[in-house]
Amino acid sequence: MLLHSGTVNVSGSIIESNSASSAGGGIFNDDGPLFVSGSTVSGNQSIVDGGGIYNESGPLSVSNSTFTNNASSLGGGIENYLGNAQIAHSTFTGNASEYGGGIENFEASTIIEHSTFSGNSAEYGGGLDNFFGTLRIENSVFTNNSATTSGGGISSEEAHLELVQSTVSNNNATADGGGIWAFHATGSILNGTITRNSG
Repeated sequence: MLLHSGTVNVSGSIIESNSASSAGGGIFNDDGPLFVSGSTVSGNQSIVDGGGIYNESGPLSVSNSTFTNNASSLGGGIENYLGNAQIAHSTFTGNASEYGGGIENFEASTIIEHSTFSGNSAEYGGGLDNFFGTLRIENSVFTNNSATTSGGGISSEEAHLELVQSTVSNNNATADGGGIWAFHATGSILNGTITRNSG
């Protein structure tokens, strides 16, 4: 599904088993507002960007939705590139990529609330990768995610990360930062729980 400069609402829908040679296996959103609610995004894949959803420059809102078993090189579940995203009450499970198994936040701004990232995998950022972006995570859980290099739960490179009342536990990385890996990054952790990670 290719969307360009329009406002689109996806509600109570199933986006499943789609593929793209470049970006947006399930949905490619370019510049316009995209609202996804009460939906399942599963088994989609792209070669490069955003296995489930690729969002470029547009505002993205995701709520009460599930992302499962999507795959790409950047952002298995979602890649948010140059956009503003808000993700709430959603679940990311079993997604895979080289950077950001669940989500890749690339030169973008994203707020995540009341969401769960579990069993996702990547080279960097098993649950989520924040690259040159701004990311705020509130009341969310990252557990049992893995990275073959760094950032089993979360990786943040040349970026800003705020973690508020969230849990990062039982994630693992082969090299560094089983729970969180920060490289030339800024950020803060407020009332967070970081426990039983390995790397």
